[in-house]
Amino acid sequence: MLLTGLHYQNGCGWVVMPSWAVSYISLGSAIATPGDPRYRLVIGLAVPIRAYAAALTAMGIVISRAQMSFDYTTESEYLNYVRNIKIGTPMFYRTSMTDSCYPGIFKGLIQDKLGNYSVRVAWQKGKKHILSTIPLREALKRTQVSVNSSMDQRKKVVAHEISFNRELLEVVLDGQNPWDFAFNSRLECVIIGCVNTLRHEIKETEISFGARHIEGTFQDVLRARKFLSEGSAYRSNVIPADREQASLTDNQEIPYAVIFDGAMSFLKWRDYWRQSNWIVLLDKTESCFHEAANQLNNEYVEKRVSDALIENALELPQGIDIISFQEGSE
Repeated sequence: MLLTGLHYQNGCGWVVMPSWAVSYISLGSAIATPGDPRYRLVIGLAVPIRAYAAALTAMGIVISRAQMSFDYTTESEYLNYVRNIKIGTPMFYRTSMTDSCYPGIFKGLIQDKLGNYSVRVAWQKGKKHILSTIPLREALKRTQVSVNSSMDQRKKVVAHEISFNRELLEVVLDGQNPWDFAFNSRLECVIIGCVNTLRHEIKETEISFGARHIEGTFQDVLRARKFLSEGSAYRSNVIPADREQASLTDNQEIPYAVIFDGAMSFLKWRDYWRQSNWIVLLDKTESCFHEAANQLNNEYVEKRVSDALIENALELPQGIDIISFQEGSE
């Protein structure tokens, strides 16, 4: 995955993104390919300053994994997924290839005399209540299980336009369908850190791509659930480091990667989510940097299965130290 013409905006106008920033994106891209499921990758970076490192690395992961087709490669795999959806589960339904979708509920799976399966969805358009039967393969493209599992929450959702930056996604996704990216949820990575800082970096920093300077924000690509409207499809999430609840996400999704943005994040949450790959970003200016670095070194000594070479990643700039190894996936 190569991004060219990447810029950000400061007080004086548009500025070319520095090489260190592009290195973070390349790092995220380099670790996006699934490896042996028995092992997970742990990468630790000691950086002079953490600003934007998590957002950039996450962007590399999200973009590269959006270009992989591995959710439901066969009809039987998708059929098994649908069989596990409970009748009455809130869903969103798209009637066509337009940008409109409607709230509904899953009404079950049916099979015709020829053995073909279809999905039934009851959905609402204005005051009209409609029951649709959708062939299995079409259902994959036109239905999405709601983030909410509560019927009371579902009733608050009204028909809406799916919001996404089509022009920017067409550039960064390199031929992939922006609509599918914005309509289907898949939790690729979670960033654990200071929410206010990450909100500023992800939602409020303007960036542009390509020779035509297609403008947007990191959020257009990351689609962090924390910063989206209720029911929107997401590709990542942001979790506060001071969160007391010992779960990564409300519905127990396991992300492909967890990014610990800062020493405190790693020290508090390192005992959780050991099925995911880890990227640990340690700012050398933090007061607890050395404690976190020692804990990461202990992880290397006690649980390392093998060292891991990060292929195709650009050489990191001077001043950034890196450790990478594999552990057994728990």
